[in-house]
Amino acid sequence: MRKLFTALFLLFISIPLVAQDITGDWYGNLKVQDRNMGIVFHISETHDGYITTLDSPAQNAYDIPVESITYNDRILEVKAPKAGGFHFKGKLTDKGLSGSLRQGGALVPLKLYREKPEEAKKE
Repeated sequence: MRKLFTALFLLFISIPLVAQDITGDWYGNLKVQDRNMGIVFHISETHDGYITTLDSPAQNAYDIPVESITYNDRILEVKAPKAGGFHFKGKLTDKGLSGSLRQGGALVPLKLYREKPEEAKKE
């Protein structure tokens, strides 16, 4: 009985650790002047911390470098000053990343999801 309790305890405490993983691809849509523009964050982890690149398929821009990425207490912050002052700050929830993007003086809401938009529409 004690082994069962221990196994269940370990299972339940490991679930939040998995849920907090931000690595991988994140997809979102920006509403810019009556136009939806897709954006993709590619986040990976190294021994030195997180690294990421951005894609803006509508602008045919891929692998845009990011100068700074931090992730603490479920808050992700991504900065790319050379890309028009790009600054995203959002919180990881059970549904995705929810936050806002500041670029070129504009501040717009941005939600990011793990599923590609085409895959999300099929469900």
